[in-house]
Amino acid sequence: MAAVAAGHTILAPNTELAAALFDSVERAYRDAGRDVWPTPRVRDFGSWLREKHLGRQLTDATLPRVLGDVDERELWRAVIDSSDVGRDLVESTGAARAVRRARRAMHEYGIPLRAIAEHASAAEESRVFLDWNRQFTERCRQLDCISADELLERTPPPAEPVTWIESPVWRPMARQWLQRHGRMLAPSRTVAGTARRLSTASPAAELAAMADWALANLRSSQRFRAWICVPDLNLRRAEVVDAFDAALAPQRFTLFEGSAEAPYAVAGGTPLAEFAPVRAALETLSASIGPVAFERFSALLRAPELQSSAAEAGAAALMDLQLRKQGPSETDLATWLALAERIAAAQNIASTALQRLQGALRALENPRGNHPISRWVPAWIAALELGPWALRHRWSSVEYQAAERFRELLGQLATADAFFGTHSRSSAQRILRRAAHDTPFQVQTGVPPIWVSGQLIDPWLNYDGLWIGGCNDQRWPPPVEPIPLIPVRLQRDFGVIAAAPELQLQFALDLQDRWAARARECVFSFADPGDGRSAAPSPLLPDAMADPSPALPRPHWRALLQAQPLLERLTDELAPAFGPGERTRGVSTLRAQSRCAFRGFAETRLRCERLERPSLRGHQVDFFALARHSSCQRDPSAARCSDRRHQRGTSHPAESPKLHQPVWS
Repeated sequence: MAAVAAGHTILAPNTELAAALFDSVERAYRDAGRDVWPTPRVRDFGSWLREKHLGRQLTDATLPRVLGDVDERELWRAVIDSSDVGRDLVESTGAARAVRRARRAMHEYGIPLRAIAEHASAAEESRVFLDWNRQFTERCRQLDCISADELLERTPPPAEPVTWIESPVWRPMARQWLQRHGRMLAPSRTVAGTARRLSTASPAAELAAMADWALANLRSSQRFRAWICVPDLNLRRAEVVDAFDAALAPQRFTLFEGSAEAPYAVAGGTPLAEFAPVRAALETLSASIGPVAFERFSALLRAPELQSSAAEAGAAALMDLQLRKQGPSETDLATWLALAERIAAAQNIASTALQRLQGALRALENPRGNHPISRWVPAWIAALELGPWALRHRWSSVEYQAAERFRELLGQLATADAFFGTHSRSSAQRILRRAAHDTPFQVQTGVPPIWVSGQLIDPWLNYDGLWIGGCNDQRWPPPVEPIPLIPVRLQRDFGVIAAAPELQLQFALDLQDRWAARARECVFSFADPGDGRSAAPSPLLPDAMADPSPALPRPHWRALLQAQPLLERLTDELAPAFGPGERTRGVSTLRAQSRCAFRGFAETRLRCERLERPSLRGHQVDFFALARHSSCQRDPSAARCSDRRHQRGTSHPAESPKLHQPVWS
């Protein structure tokens, strides 16, 4: 707080620690009774380096541009795909991830290229890395850009006072730079607490024990704060969220979620493409290109993002019912919309979802051909605002944040024309889809009392409780995981922690001492695999054993069962009176009634029918008329060609223009 009050910039090694520090400063101001205070200058080191570089660019336009995450991924992908080795790879994503990690480690640990070249004669992977790195550097020079890994080497001494928190997460080159130009800030105090270990019967029971422990402490103290580490969080994120929701936020399992926020948050973020507004946007753009199966168009037509009311959702369901009877199994979006429009007119169905999809498709008609991505982005945004984003006033805070992050991603793509070049709409949308799937997004909700992390780090701040999971003898200390593409011997010479068992052991002992000093209670847990085998505790853990955990995994139905209301039983034998437009269906009604009284009521009165599915034959649709209807505005010559073929009586799909339709009778 003294450094913040003095106007220093506080630097943390990663975004998670920076967020925790920022929140702690805000809480300190609130606890002191302040209503207004200056925004704390707390930054993670990588973002701060980018910020300084952008500031220097304002006065020196000759400085190179810094590649963003999307730009760098695509550039590495292009380098690998164009290489001889890359042509033999089925998928270049994993190779791009590995080479990025290797290049980052080279800059973080100060490993010179000549040292890698000396070892390259004995390692084919190193030769491949050197070749890819050379091509990447050459393309960066041609584009006048640099990767974020090179920022530290180009950053001059800061003009403002800089304070950095002491942490084992700092890499050697960053630590050396900070020691020269900043002041180290150690934790203010230590806590003399207790440490114990806990064994559970399964990984699910381990998560349930964490959640129950957090719930019990929150009930005993409103000011309780805890830091929980789940090392394999990236692989088990959905399980972690379910376990903590069952204990700390059961309202999320109800049909109408309450307004109360959950007292916990999970770090790391999820792919941006998994959030509803972004998922709907990507699906709408994807459906506008090429053939669309009935299942995809049905889901798109009934998407909640396109319905403003229950009546509109019902109209979309009626439209879907008719399409199942009359539609093809696959065709392009324009033909689907033309068919749906004819059905809507014939059945007197007012579908606003259909109108929104038509508006989105019209917005995507121009431009055509190959263009820079900056030309495609305005068309995408116009289509989204007419289609799945037309009802954005109904968005929740999470949906709004996800859509805004997606807009930022579109802006990043639009400002990189020199990097991406020109693309067709199809290839441009592939880049957009990859970027949305590769971009993690964390909802900004502040730092709640319970923070779940996936990183083995020193939380630096003091907490009331710490819980570290997965501490069996196979995973603690962490196993040796050398960085691919760089010789292991070279990594050990330069102190890469993950490359040597003695460095991993030293790292684990240091972290364990730090954890014990950060909280009054520190719990180390491990779980049996769940396949009949038993897990052994790590020899590094304290001897104090806790009582066996009584916690059991709580699935969704268990939380609902505990909150179930009292049910009243009654026998309803009288159906509502017949309305003016209702009528029986003759023998089919009697047949249904003979099977079940309610079935007769449902099929006759409620019009409940088994959903059909478009088949490959027997479609009662004039596909030539639909083709003319959907293409006459875009390409009159194609419509005339279709007319001539229809007049000749041609019915084979191979001769029908722009129809992606199987053989029909």
